[in-house]
Amino acid sequence: MHFISKLLFFVLLGHTLYAQAVPSQDGLYYKGPMKLTGKRIGASMWLPLHWQTLPLKLTSKNTMLVLHHEQKPLNIEIYPNDFNAFQAVQYLQKNIILPTGTLLTPSKRVEKISSLLYRATYNENDLTNKRKVIAYILIGPQHRSLSFFGFYDVADEYEMKSYLLKFVKSVSFTPTRPLPETNKAIKDKLSGGRFVYYSQKNGYSTKKEIWLCSNQKYIMHKHHQESYGTWRIQDEKLVFKHYDATESFVDIKSEDGAIYFSGVRVYRLKNRKCD
Repeated sequence: MHFISKLLFFVLLGHTLYAQAVPSQDGLYYKGPMKLTGKRIGASMWLPLHWQTLPLKLTSKNTMLVLHHEQKPLNIEIYPNDFNAFQAVQYLQKNIILPTGTLLTPSKRVEKISSLLYRATYNENDLTNKRKVIAYILIGPQHRSLSFFGFYDVADEYEMKSYLLKFVKSVSFTPTRPLPETNKAIKDKLSGGRFVYYSQKNGYSTKKEIWLCSNQKYIMHKHHQESYGTWRIQDEKLVFKHYDATESFVDIKSEDGAIYFSGVRVYRLKNRKCD
């Protein structure tokens, strides 16, 4: 039961005849052929014959799903994130440190497979491992994406390329719940507006001027500097996803027709930068 709780987001779909839960000393793992749906990663994918899951590993930064080939030293790590196309390219063209601590260095330029799919290749920087890595980022709906990292030995390059692309193409992003009505009302009030508010930190007040575009992009002025990214309403927060993939937020509240950022009332101003 402890292991099952660690696999907390997996549900088996499709033909139950093919859904195999296999006991081991560590608990249960899932073995193909079968279809997996991950609630946290917000997607379903096909697990083919000779592939199985390894225990879900939780890190301080992200949630990882590990897939392992039964007969060859092939491993695939899958991470949920929320990259857009620009952020995906920026991420793939630099050194990557995975949440496990693995350092990857790029060996080729990023390839654009389609407007929603990007690929790059890497070398694993580890004295004990000389594996190669293929990475895909698949852009999904509602600010979601998935990163796939396929680890392989040079002799198994053909198999990894073939398997990994099949995994990626089998992905179907699962529907998410619509915004609660209260959040939707706040989003409608913010969308297309310009707002000025002051954030407090270490006793200092910082003026921020922000344009919340109707296409979910934002422009922010702070300390005579301008930054860009995307915005969304999540629970009772206005979340800013910055160009470097980091996030910040401000507490938001709607009461008696007024909008409050961190408890301070703000007003919708004319927006001449974006719709």
